[in-house]
Amino acid sequence: MASERNKLTCVTVLMAFFFFNSPTTFAAKPARMVPTEPYKAVTEFCNKRSTSEDREFCIKVLKSHPNSTSAKDNPSLLIIAVDLGIQNLTTTEVYMANLSKDKATNATLVLVLKECIPCYPASIGQLRFIPADMAADPPLASYDALMASDALISCDNSFNARKIADGPVLSRHKIAKAYVQLCVDISMTIH
Repeated sequence: MASERNKLTCVTVLMAFFFFNSPTTFAAKPARMVPTEPYKAVTEFCNKRSTSEDREFCIKVLKSHPNSTSAKDNPSLLIIAVDLGIQNLTTTEVYMANLSKDKATNATLVLVLKECIPCYPASIGQLRFIPADMAADPPLASYDALMASDALISCDNSFNARKIADGPVLSRHKIAKAYVQLCVDISMTIH
């Protein structure tokens, strides 16, 4: 009888051992996912814009990036805006370069394009500094954004000097400037 009792105790101890040491017994329960409002940071930042046109542009642009649904703060919005700004400026630069080589392009517009095209790589270069500078020294990121904006001023001056007040090239340039201005505005909120 003692032998059966010892076996029963042994089996009970073993079962308890395996139960309490089972990976599922004490496994960390997955953290409860707290749903966050998608685009919350986008909405909060963009709703502070002064005009409805600025708000609409801000929301449309930032929401176009896949990371904007999970952006938590203005620094993450700035990274998104920089990425989108670089993409827009690059496509605008390519568009201008192709148009400047097209023999059907008006000679005055070709002069403007030749003056504008170098502004774009300069602006893109400044935007590329922003992520690292934001991590090291946030005011420097604001300076980078302002320099990216300033790099496009000679293009504005060229359009004005040649009295080109409308058209698809100027429209694209204005949109590119709006992307850079969005970077400036976000960078100014980061301390």
